[in-house]
Amino acid sequence: MPRHTLHRGALAAVLLALLVGVWTVVASAAPPIPPKPIVGTNPAVQAWFKNHEAQRIELNNALAASLKQVGQGATPGPGDACARLLKATDAMLATLPTPKQTLNPLVVAGVGQFKAGAQQCSAGNAAAARKSLAAGAAARAPADLQVDEVLEMPDGSVP
Repeated sequence: MPRHTLHRGALAAVLLALLVGVWTVVASAAPPIPPKPIVGTNPAVQAWFKNHEAQRIELNNALAASLKQVGQGATPGPGDACARLLKATDAMLATLPTPKQTLNPLVVAGVGQFKAGAQQCSAGNAAAARKSLAAGAAARAPADLQVDEVLEMPDGSVP
């Protein structure tokens, strides 16, 4: 029996020494360096996006409705979607400037084409409106991806 007690005692001593060694390494490790702030966590940028969320949503909703209104024919169908889109483009353009100059052209990418398309639709030219709306959508898609990339950049590196 003394032999088992000796092994248990030795095992306990080894485990205690191991725990003390691990604790010493953990306790002496330097505190983690906090991550550098990124554009997306900048309070001014967050506030800007929050304040102008309604305009971005209305632009997207009015665009979807306008695309339905211009349909496939030579003239737009009935409805006020194009007038709604024209109003939404003006509201979106009025949201500038953003807190970061780099974001300005990105957040309104394609909006000029949407405005032209809304005007063409209101004038009865569905074919031209479809073309302008498609061009605006083509410009907006990569810009949205770039906005996401900018939001992930270090805050101090973005004007």
